[in-house]
Amino acid sequence: MADKRAAKRKRCDTDISCIYSGKTITIRVGAENDDVEVEELSCHKPLLEEGSPFFRAALDKQWREGQNVEIGLPEDEPDMVAAYISWLYDGEIDPPSSFDAEEDITYPYLAKLYVFGEKV
Repeated sequence: MADKRAAKRKRCDTDISCIYSGKTITIRVGAENDDVEVEELSCHKPLLEEGSPFFRAALDKQWREGQNVEIGLPEDEPDMVAAYISWLYDGEIDPPSSFDAEEDITYPYLAKLYVFGEKV
């Protein structure tokens, strides 16, 4: 089983079409009862599986979430998950959408992004 997964991983590393031909997973971020509105984000399954042990386990068919094409992250912030997905696709961390050179919000943003990255 591990050899089969390693062979698939190696094939996906050399063939970018492998990433984009997989299922698209919906990630619901935020809780319905919070002030933050629930946001739905999408990402290709191979990217999530390769980039994170958390998502790999959540997408495993033995887990309830693995049978769906939707993962819930009620305790997380949509901006953090969106930044993580963006990083999976292009390998770069973009500044927050609310970035303002007058205010130094970059360090708290990066700290929260780091915490999310460690979680997943």
